Amino acid sequence: DLRSVSKSVTSLLVGIALDRKIISDIDQPVFTFFPDLAALRAPEKDRIALRHLLAMASGLAWDETRPYDRETNDERRMIYSTDPYRFTLAKPVAEKAGAKWNYSGGDTQLLAGVLQRTSGKFIADFAREVLFEPLGIRDVEWLKMPGNGEAAADSGLRLRPRDMARLGELVL
Repeated sequence: DLRSVSKSVTSLLVGIALDRKIISDIDQPVFTFFPDLAALRAPEKDRIALRHLLAMASGLAWDETRPYDRETNDERRMIYSTDPYRFTLAKPVAEKAGAKWNYSGGDTQLLAGVLQRTSGKFIADFAREVLFEPLGIRDVEWLKMPGNGEAAADSGLRLRPRDMARLGELVL
């Protein structure tokens, strides 16, 4: 159970998508990928780019400091939401994009949504095709969010230790 290492793997997948020109630029505004959520746009939110999501500096108000078993924990609320992208992008702006790091599973889940919308594949399928199978990693489980059944990009990945070592070697 890798928990938050899932966030790093999601970032690796964004890098692969950039390399393969599936995503053209990390400075693209996030709402470019979510036109169906245009009603949530605001001038401050329009400044949020993929770069900010990768750095967990979207500026969106997000609180994972509360115990996970409490309904006030934003990660928990997101995974039980039927639309985690809407849930995250509906959060108010707390800081200017890029100004402050804030641990946010919502930022990572938005990256998964971007990958899904640009590749046409859910993150678990995209990961299997472009990362896991090329490395010989076959025993993979990516837990799904109870709210909508998509993979929990922020915390749901499960790999064997030897497969984690393969990812480590790749990163080195």
